[in-house]
Amino acid sequence: MILKWSTPVTFVKAVYRTVKFVVQGRPVLAPTDIQQERFEICRKCPLYLDAQCTACTCFVSVKVLLSAESCPDSPPRWKRLTFSKPNITDTTVG
Repeated sequence: MILKWSTPVTFVKAVYRTVKFVVQGRPVLAPTDIQQERFEICRKCPLYLDAQCTACTCFVSVKVLLSAESCPDSPPRWKRLTFSKPNITDTTVG
């Protein structure tokens, strides 16, 4: 089986999750060490084929970069990153 493109639904969901992180003020990109860890997990996974995940059809090299993404396997081999919302309270005395 050779996969070429992510399905439109998969792509739209990934974009939605990423935009949601942006709106919430959360980092879009996972830290480099997490990206590398995720990629190594995916490369060893039986669902990995020709740089894509056969479960979701995503390109693994892109999916592992994004904080909002998680492994589609059940149970997931790696999870979406969670961040607390930034404190945007103005504490200046004026």
